Amino acid sequence: MTPQDRTPQRIAFLTPEFPTEIATAGGLSNYLGRMVRVLRECGHEVEVFTTSIHGEETIDYFGAVVHRVSVPILRLNWWDWPGIFWGRLRMTESSRFVQGARELASALVQRETETSFDIVQCSDHGLTSLFVPRREGRRLVMRCSARADEFRNANGQRFTLECFRYETLESRCFKNVDRVYAPCRATAVHCERRFGVSVSVVRPPFFLDTLPSAIPPADLPNRFLFHFGQLNRRKGTDVLAKALCVALESEPELKMVWAGTLPSATRTLLQCYPQLVEANDAVVWLGALCKPDVYAVLAKAAAVVVPSRSDNLPNTVLESLAMRVPVIASTRAGVEELFEDGIHGSFVDPGCVHSLARELIRAWRAEKPFDGRVAIPDTFRELEPSAAVNAFLELACGPLKVAGSAQCLTSSARNHRIAP
Repeated sequence: MTPQDRTPQRIAFLTPEFPTEIATAGGLSNYLGRMVRVLRECGHEVEVFTTSIHGEETIDYFGAVVHRVSVPILRLNWWDWPGIFWGRLRMTESSRFVQGARELASALVQRETETSFDIVQCSDHGLTSLFVPRREGRRLVMRCSARADEFRNANGQRFTLECFRYETLESRCFKNVDRVYAPCRATAVHCERRFGVSVSVVRPPFFLDTLPSAIPPADLPNRFLFHFGQLNRRKGTDVLAKALCVALESEPELKMVWAGTLPSATRTLLQCYPQLVEANDAVVWLGALCKPDVYAVLAKAAAVVVPSRSDNLPNTVLESLAMRVPVIASTRAGVEELFEDGIHGSFVDPGCVHSLARELIRAWRAEKPFDGRVAIPDTFRELEPSAAVNAFLELACGPLKVAGSAQCLTSSARNHRIAP
C-alpha cells in the first residue's frame, strides 16, 4: 500500500525545536521539517506544536499548521532554588524541558477540544510526552532522538542529581506512549535494554530540502575536507583537531573547512579547540551557516569528516552521501547500517586520533574511495520519502510489538530509491 492509498490521517507533532524557530537547529528539527512536508504531500493533515520565543501564534509551513507555544521563564520549582542560592540564576535543563512539555501538552489538549488527531508524535528530547494524556482511538508515538546517558558520557559530563532527575523523567516518557521508534538500530537496541520497552526502527524520510547557494559563502581552498554541524566533544571535534595536527606532519598542505555551532557561543574557535594553533592556516572557519550555504560548500568538498563519539544517524552524513561526497565516520553513529567501508567512505574507532589522522591523509591523497564522487548507497531506498512514510504509518497504526524486537519497518522500501 502506498502512502497515497491510505486513509488520510490527522497527525500532531510535539517538539522543542522546528525549522520555523531556529534555522540551525539539530537533527530532530531537520527530521521533522522533512517528515511534515512529506506527510502533507501524501495528503495527511499535519499540525506541529513547538516551543517558541516568538509568542503565541499559528503559522503555515508547507501546508502544515504550526502552533508556536510560549514557555514562561519565571516559573521556578523547588529543585531550582538550590541553583539560585549557588549563584546559577537559571533553570536546570530538566526544569526547562518539563515546563516546555507541560505547555505543549496544554496546547494540544486545548486544540483537541476543537478537533481530533489519529496520531500524536512526541520526542524523548524535550520530554514532550510527559504530560500528554492517553485517548482512546488516538495513537501516541515517541521518536528516540538521543541516547541521553551515552550522549552525556560522550560529552564528558559528570553524572549529577540533575542527570538522575532527567533520566527518571525520560523513563516515564518511554512508559507513557503506545509506540516507540528510533532512526537506527544502535539507538533502538540501546533504548530497549535501558527502558524495557519495544523500540522499532523507522528510517527518516530524506531529501535535499533546498538548493545550494549559487555562490559559496567564502573563498574556499581548491581542495579541502569538510567538518560541519554541531562542533562539540560528542561530535568528535576535539579528536579531529588533534588528528589534523598529526596528519599535517605527513601532509602539510592539507586543508579543511569547518562550519557550524561551537559548544560555547562566547568563545572563539581557537579558544574552544586550542590544538588548532598548531594547524596554522590549515582550517578555514566559516561559523554557523544557513543550509543553502552548507550545501554550496558540501558540493565542493573532497570528503566530509564526522568522527562522533556517539550519534543517532546524523544528518551531516545523510546530506553528504546524498550529494555523493565520501564520508569519514566513526562507528557508534548508526551510519554503519547505511554505507559500506571502502565504497562510500571509511570508518574509524570513536575517539581514536591516529586512525582518524590516517583516514584524513588517505582522503587528502585521493586514495579510493576518496578519489571522486561515490555512488549513493543502496540502503538509501529506506530513506525514500514514500517508503519512510509507509514505515511510520505502519508503526503508528499497526499492532503492538513485544520488547526485544528492534525491528526495521522498511519492507515497503524495496521498490524505492532516492534520486542521485
